[in-house]
Amino acid sequence: MTVPSARSIYRSGWKELVFQATYAVRSGNPVPEGDPRTFSRKARGRVALSQGAASTFLGFIVLGGVSLLSPTLEAFIASSTLPRVLYITAVLGALLVVQLGLLWWLGLQFLPTFLSSAIVPVLRTLPVASATVDRVALLLLVRLFDAPALTCLILTPIAVGYVLGNPWAGLALVPAELTVVVLAMAFAVATGRFFVRNVQGSRGGHRSTAIRWVYLVAWGLPAFALFGFVAIAPRFLTLLANLSTAGPPGALAFLLSVYPFNFAALPAVLATPGSGSTLPLPGGPVALVALAAGYGLVVAYAGLWLRSAPGKLAALTTPGRTRDGVVARVRVRAAPLAIVVKDFRLASRTPAFAFLILIPLGDATLLGLVTAFSPLGSANPASLAEAAVASAALLATFFGPAFFAIEVMSYSYSRSLPLTGRSLLIGKMSLILFLYGVAASVVLVLTLVRFFEPLEFGAFLLAEVPAVAAAALFQLGILLAVSKRRGLPLVNLYTGAFWLFAVSLPGLFVSGTPLALYVLLLPTGAGTALAVMGGFALAELAVVAPVVLGWFGGAAS
Repeated sequence: MTVPSARSIYRSGWKELVFQATYAVRSGNPVPEGDPRTFSRKARGRVALSQGAASTFLGFIVLGGVSLLSPTLEAFIASSTLPRVLYITAVLGALLVVQLGLLWWLGLQFLPTFLSSAIVPVLRTLPVASATVDRVALLLLVRLFDAPALTCLILTPIAVGYVLGNPWAGLALVPAELTVVVLAMAFAVATGRFFVRNVQGSRGGHRSTAIRWVYLVAWGLPAFALFGFVAIAPRFLTLLANLSTAGPPGALAFLLSVYPFNFAALPAVLATPGSGSTLPLPGGPVALVALAAGYGLVVAYAGLWLRSAPGKLAALTTPGRTRDGVVARVRVRAAPLAIVVKDFRLASRTPAFAFLILIPLGDATLLGLVTAFSPLGSANPASLAEAAVASAALLATFFGPAFFAIEVMSYSYSRSLPLTGRSLLIGKMSLILFLYGVAASVVLVLTLVRFFEPLEFGAFLLAEVPAVAAAALFQLGILLAVSKRRGLPLVNLYTGAFWLFAVSLPGLFVSGTPLALYVLLLPTGAGTALAVMGGFALAELAVVAPVVLGWFGGAAS
C-alpha cells in the first residue's frame, strides 16, 4: 500500500478541521440535519467568510497606519524637531508592532479550532511517519493563518511603496513582514504550549481558578505590552524628537537596533535620500542591514522550530488532576448566575475566551496608568470620565457577544437541562455588564490619583449601564435567534467572525448613542448633558428588554 503524502492527508484534514470548527460535533453538538454532502462545502464557505472578515479588519489597520505617511498628515503630525527618516521609522515600527500583536491574538483564536479538531492525535494512530504528521500539522496551522498573513505580506509593502512614492521602500518592508508572520505563529504556538501545560489541565476549586488567572495574566503580558505601545504612540514621537536632539549618547542608536525599528528604518532610508549618513547608528545603513540579518537568523530558527512544534502541541494533553476519596458537591444556583460562573470557569481554560475578558480590562488599566502618570495638561475630569466610560462600554459591547460561543462547549450537558433562552440572555448580559463595570472602575481608581472626582466619574459609569445592557441583549438576542433557526453553533471568534462583527456594529451604535448625545449637548451644561445621556440609555433598555426577552421565553435546548 502506498503511504499517502503530507499534502493528500492535509487536504482531507482541512475538510475535517473546518467541519469541526463550524459544527463542533466533537464538542458535544449533535450532527446537523440535512444532506451530508453539503456540510463540508458550507463549512469551508463559512470559514472562508470569517477569514475574509479578519483580513479586511487587518487591511483597514494597514491602510490607516500607512496613511500617516502621506505628506499632509506627516507635516501635521511630525514634530518640527523630528527628522523625516525617524518619523517614517516610528510609524512603520508601530505598524509592525500592531500587526504582530493582532496576528498573535488571531493565532490564539485559531488554536482551539486546531486542537479541538483532534486530527493529529488520530494520525498518530495510523501507519504514517512522524515527520509526515508534523508536516500536516504545520500545513493546517499555516492554512488557518494564510489569509491574514497574506494581507500583511502583500498589502503593506504595496501601500507603503505607493504612499512614499518609492517602490523600493515597499520592497524593503517585505523582510519585516515575513518576520512578523513567522514570529506571530511561533508566539501563538509557544504560548499555546504554556497554556496547555500550566492552565488547561489544572483541577477545579477557588484556589486553582485563581492560580489559573494568574497564569493567564502572565501569559498575556507580552501581548498587552504590544497594545500598550500603541496607547503611548503619540508620546513616542515626542520621545524620538527629544532623543534626536538632546538625548543620552547612544540611546537613539540602541532604539534603532531593537526589533522592529531596524526593519522599519530600511524603507525610511530609501524613501529619504541622503538620510543614511545622518542616522545615529555606527555604520549607518550597513549596520541596519547587518542587524536585520541577525534577526533573520532568529526568524530562521523560529521557522525550523515550527516544523515540528504544531504537531507536538496537538499531541500534548494535560489530564485534569484528581484526588482519590473526594466527593463532588453540587451547588444549586439561579440559572443566570450559574451561566456567569460557568463562563468564567471555561474562560480560564480557553485562550480565546480568556483574552475576551483580559483585553477590556488590560485596555482600561493602560488608559488609567497613562492618565495617572502623564504630565499635567489640559485634561479635565469630565473628558477623562467620558473617555474611560466610552472605552469600557465599547470594548465590552464589542467583545462580549463572543461569549455566546461558550455555549457550544457546554452543550453536551446543558442541553438536557430546563434552561430557557431568557435565562441564557440574562446570564450573558450580566457577564458583559460585569466586564464593563470592572473596566470602568479600574480607570476610575487609577485616575483618582490625578483628579479626585469620584462622584463625576461614578455618575458617568452609572448613566451608561442601561445602554450597555440594552446593547448586550440586542446582540445576544440576534445570535441566539440565528443559532436556533439555523442550528449552527457559533464556536469561536474565528469561525463565527461574520456574525460577531454583524451584531457588534448595531450593538456599538446602541451603547455609543448616549455618549454621542452627551458630547453634542455638553455646551448646554454638563449636568443637562449627563441627564439626557442617562435618560436616553434608560429608554433604550426599556424598548429593547421587553422585546428581546419576550422572544425567548421557552426552552433554549
